[in-house]
Amino acid sequence: MAVATVAAGVALFGVPSTASAAQAPCTVPGNCSADTQVLAVTGSGGLFHAYRSGIDGSWTPFASVLAQAGGFGRVVDTSASINYGRLYVAAVSSDGGLFWTIRQQDGSWSPVSNVKASAGDPGRIVDVSIADIQNTTHFLVRTENGRLFHAEQGETGFWTQFSDVTAMTGSPGFVTDVAAVLIDYRLHILVTNSEGNTFHAVRETTGAWTGLGDVESMTGDPGRVTRVSGTKANGELQILAGTNTGGLYHAIRHTDGSWTRIGDVKGATGDPGAVQDVAAGTAFGQDGGGIAGQIQITVAANGSVYHALRFADGSWTPLRDVKQVSGDPGPVTRVAISG
Repeated sequence: MAVATVAAGVALFGVPSTASAAQAPCTVPGNCSADTQVLAVTGSGGLFHAYRSGIDGSWTPFASVLAQAGGFGRVVDTSASINYGRLYVAAVSSDGGLFWTIRQQDGSWSPVSNVKASAGDPGRIVDVSIADIQNTTHFLVRTENGRLFHAEQGETGFWTQFSDVTAMTGSPGFVTDVAAVLIDYRLHILVTNSEGNTFHAVRETTGAWTGLGDVESMTGDPGRVTRVSGTKANGELQILAGTNTGGLYHAIRHTDGSWTRIGDVKGATGDPGAVQDVAAGTAFGQDGGGIAGQIQITVAANGSVYHALRFADGSWTPLRDVKQVSGDPGPVTRVAISG
């Protein structure tokens, strides 16, 4: 299997941070403590990977994941999470299948595994979000009939079966997108519905769920939300939302459960065009722990991938076109980011 190498890109995208070998296993770049890994799904069903060096801000070229990990059909959605220097990648195929692979610490990829073969078949899957902690991977999926399911794969390799989340949280209606974030061992989920509303719930360490709460009632209404993502920073949940008009918005849920008002990201980063997909990640650290409240985002817009950083003081870097430094894998429809 191919091993990624650092490309001599230009440090365009924000202030690079210093990597620390003591914080993360790193036998090749890409898994170091400050590196950021990005995934892109193309309109032709390809799945591509690149990473941004935390040392100098340079990017590697996009490389085909399917060519390295094995193919399983046309990809329509993807999600990623990093844990102990390994990048976990989930992908949905056009026939509703769900698969996953791991980019190891040496840069190689494990063979693709069929999640449904281990966790059962909740139906035709169309969206996935994963979150990792201590070698346990949580899978949150939505099916084509608008239902919401959860399963996990534990450190010993044991799988739980997919279970209906809304049986425990209440139903938000027809589900249209999902996001999963682990904060202090608790699984936070974000769900959008066919009315364009966004909801939030928490799975406690005991396995019990809170009810789904209406996010817009606390943050304000950005419009009809179609795509949602989330990440953690300083123990708080940060969300990124794309709307049906191509808008891009951000809000924070504090540790006390209160929310900030929704903010227009394009007003701070510039406008790459109509946003088609969004992804947010803490990105840094072997466990995605992050640096001083900093997050990173990627968006798909006009067939390209754009990247920006948000700092703890609320300032943003401009959204920059990753294709300018990583090459063009084709028109991009979905994105994911480590962390």
